Amino acid sequence: MGVALLTTPRFFSACYDYLKSTETNLTHVILIDTRGGAEIDSLSQTNLTQISVEDSIELYRDGTIDTVIVDYPRHSGFNRELMNYFIRNYKIKGVENLFMLVNYPGGTFFASSLMQLNSDKFYLEYIETHIVDYCNLNCRSCGHLASLYSEKDIYPLDEFKRDMCQLSKKVDLAVLRLMGGEPFLAKNLDEYVKIARKYFPQTMIVIVSNGLLIPAVNKRILQTISENRVLVEMTQYPPTTKAMDKISQTLVECNVSHFFGEPVKEFMSRFVRGKARYDPYTSMEACISRYCHFLRHGKIYKCPGDALSYKFMEEFPGRFNLPPEEGVDIYSENFLELLQQCIIYPIQCCETCPTVFPTEPWRIENNPTAEDWIH
Repeated sequence: MGVALLTTPRFFSACYDYLKSTETNLTHVILIDTRGGAEIDSLSQTNLTQISVEDSIELYRDGTIDTVIVDYPRHSGFNRELMNYFIRNYKIKGVENLFMLVNYPGGTFFASSLMQLNSDKFYLEYIETHIVDYCNLNCRSCGHLASLYSEKDIYPLDEFKRDMCQLSKKVDLAVLRLMGGEPFLAKNLDEYVKIARKYFPQTMIVIVSNGLLIPAVNKRILQTISENRVLVEMTQYPPTTKAMDKISQTLVECNVSHFFGEPVKEFMSRFVRGKARYDPYTSMEACISRYCHFLRHGKIYKCPGDALSYKFMEEFPGRFNLPPEEGVDIYSENFLELLQQCIIYPIQCCETCPTVFPTEPWRIENNPTAEDWIH
């Protein structure tokens, strides 16, 4: 198999090593260098050739290569909009053997998978969603407002199935994160996992958890997670750090791929006092949640803030007013057109976000007040 690999020179080695380890019939790899002859270190053993995107299309057409692989933007550092442009260009020009090399780095852990991109679907880098909204660890200033929800606030399984089915008809999804709240509070989490894998067989699926419930969780759930190639990512809060060995032992015994994120020492205040408005483009460019597109009850939102801030306004009327949510209905006829606008451009909610949020030390707050989120 001859491959043209679209990545940055910095990450070519990692991509090349992955391909060598997974593709036994790999004959040669060519770097698609969009910046024109950038220097590459320690790659003399690959007999490397650097070409342009247009050159790679011609090589595909004449049979010199039979596959084009695009590196995951989060890993490679490519501008997302530019990468999406390249993907659309390959599809328009008839490159059918087009793949995304999805990388999910976490500390020393590094998961990779190849996902074929369909010519008739829109490539979407990332979606996250809540299985349950509430949590067993009520962090003060929780960015997902978990401490304001109750046990009745779940993603109904039949609705989740319907939304996964609909979304899978429209997009090639690189990464799906199942979150909360705390997803392991769902006694039937295994059913959500099976549905997600059924409709997104190639997607990197990740469960994000504080890990504290894992040692006592039903082994049926962990077995299903393992069988469906789902990664478990632990957000390392102080209680999680103390229980790391027990959590890890349980997951290893059940053959579940997992890793612990960096220790969480502080949280951000979500809202700023006053009626200040900010330049939405500047805020969007600086936002750490810019690419955290959020699926909730049949709609995709630009970020968790747009999807969930309604809860704050319900609980604390008049304390902070936000524009109406702007989710894109996945069942609408012009869904893909609206989705692209949602991804590329700021929304009204961006006007309420400064470029820097104040922070405070992490702690638990079982009796939340508006001041937990307002600075």
